[in-house]
Amino acid sequence: MDLITQLKKDPTTEKLSLLPQVVLDEAHVEELAEALESSSSLTNLTMIGNRLGEAGFIQIVKALTKSNCQPVAITVGANEIGAEGAVALSELLHGDCRIEDLRLVDNSIGGGGAASLAAALTSCKFLKILNLNDNGIGDEGAVAVASFLAAHRGIVTLYLEWNGIEVEGGNALASAIAGQRTLKSLFIFKGNRMGCRNNDQIERAIKKMRGSTATQKTPKPLPAPHTAAVTEQPTCAKAKRSSASRRSRGPPPKTWRTSIRSYAAPPLALITKYKLPLGVILIAVACAYQFGPLMLPSPRPPPLLSGVLMLVFTVIVGSMALMVYLFFSTDLEKPD
Repeated sequence: MDLITQLKKDPTTEKLSLLPQVVLDEAHVEELAEALESSSSLTNLTMIGNRLGEAGFIQIVKALTKSNCQPVAITVGANEIGAEGAVALSELLHGDCRIEDLRLVDNSIGGGGAASLAAALTSCKFLKILNLNDNGIGDEGAVAVASFLAAHRGIVTLYLEWNGIEVEGGNALASAIAGQRTLKSLFIFKGNRMGCRNNDQIERAIKKMRGSTATQKTPKPLPAPHTAAVTEQPTCAKAKRSSASRRSRGPPPKTWRTSIRSYAAPPLALITKYKLPLGVILIAVACAYQFGPLMLPSPRPPPLLSGVLMLVFTVIVGSMALMVYLFFSTDLEKPD
């Protein structure tokens, strides 16, 4: 690897970036660890989509621990470092921690790994950016991050999206975020179900900190696999306002069409639920075949012409039945 060779030749290298096209097997990981041990000036380390796994990442962290460098920015994405990798990284961050920017996206660290990291980051007084997107930290990890936020007042940007955080974790985070004074950018609503009450409390806290309307900017996508664009859902406040607006307008005026629909709604709801519009058409077709011969002129035409007339009559009756069905089923709400 050219980058690893360069790091070996020049231990004073400050930045090392291994993007997805650089896949590290066991031999390369050992070579990189050896180079990192002799490094003295490395401050920025980026490893994205290199297939490190737990064992490979732990080996690299141990090498950083033995070296004299003090990382300021660490980005590890889509490398599946797991909870054990997060625990190893937390040991590196204990003590004289100079880290300012820590990004661990899509690494499956779980709640235990997040808790270990949060405990170690309490001593990192220079930390400004923390990105734990897509790690499945759940409520356990969210409560740990909330404890870290309560003890650390210097965070400027925080990412916690796609972590399966629910109401318990949302309660802890909402209280912790409300006490922040330096937080400027927060990405937390996507991929979590914290409840409308917690979401609204967090939004109010952001507005209070910024002193104006809070707007979330979409972060730049991580240049690694497993990243995808997601449509942002409306906030709870907007949903409540929309519901209140609908209630304030009152029910729609009653007309002959709505009256007929009110009586036709139950059977049509069943038809919609069990996907039976085809059944209506088939019944109409059966009726056409049953009563169609009565509509033929006398004397009877030849068999071929009779068949054609029957087919035309069937199509007309079926089309009329379908039009009636569509007329009365328009705008009806589908049952749950």
